[in-house]
Amino acid sequence: MFTLILFLVIGSVMVYLAQNNMVPVTLHFATYVFSDIPLFYIIVGSLLIGLGLAYLSYLVSSIFTGFNVEKIKK
Repeated sequence: MFTLILFLVIGSVMVYLAQNNMVPVTLHFATYVFSDIPLFYIIVGSLLIGLGLAYLSYLVSSIFTGFNVEKIKK
């Protein structure tokens, strides 16, 4: 039940951001230029990249913790 409520709240926030941030912006990434991208896509993309990097960091940390526990057990 908590998960459903959490998804509804996150969805509501995303809808609010989508309605109020449709201004086209230009994204400069290294030597590439992407023009007329809605600001909402940049916000959501940044959020997803950040969550992905945080998950990757957690995954690496848990793998090394698992290796250390196995060394201690021996």
